[in-house]
Amino acid sequence: MSCQDMKHQWEKYKNGTLTDKEAETLEEHTENCEACSAHLEHLLTEDEPLSPTSSATSLSDDTMLDNKKVKKSIYIAKWKQRLSNVTTVISSVVLLWIIGSFLSIVYYHQSKTEYINSVNQAAIESAFPNVHIRETTSDTQSFFRMQSQMEAYKQIGREEQAIGTFTFHQLFDKTSGVEK
Repeated sequence: MSCQDMKHQWEKYKNGTLTDKEAETLEEHTENCEACSAHLEHLLTEDEPLSPTSSATSLSDDTMLDNKKVKKSIYIAKWKQRLSNVTTVISSVVLLWIIGSFLSIVYYHQSKTEYINSVNQAAIESAFPNVHIRETTSDTQSFFRMQSQMEAYKQIGREEQAIGTFTFHQLFDKTSGVEK
């Protein structure tokens, strides 16, 4: 067989699709033909991967520098990704907080706040005789919470004396806690 006839066999050899008979024919031809033997040697050295047991001293300085550059760029990319993740989480929390605050303000519009405070005031005045509420301050908080402070005064004879402050914690329309 001529080298020209073997051209198709070399492609199969590179792809690893040679049959046993074709491999035997190719081996016989390369033993007798110097050009094909050199071509086989070239193919074997070209496709040979770098062995994992090779020492760092056998690598060229350029390859070592390239490895250091690759490691450094991977390290930088990891930290950039971590920073991006942290920034995304913080931004999401801040955005959620702002949206929650806005929705709370919309929910506790003026008439709803007055209604809730009047119910709380009626509860205090019915539970404690001769106690009146003079001042009420309300603070709308994020995530549908509201805090109302009411200054309580007690009628003793003809005098009114301040007896303290009631603080109501609201979650939607429900009172979740009262502090005296």
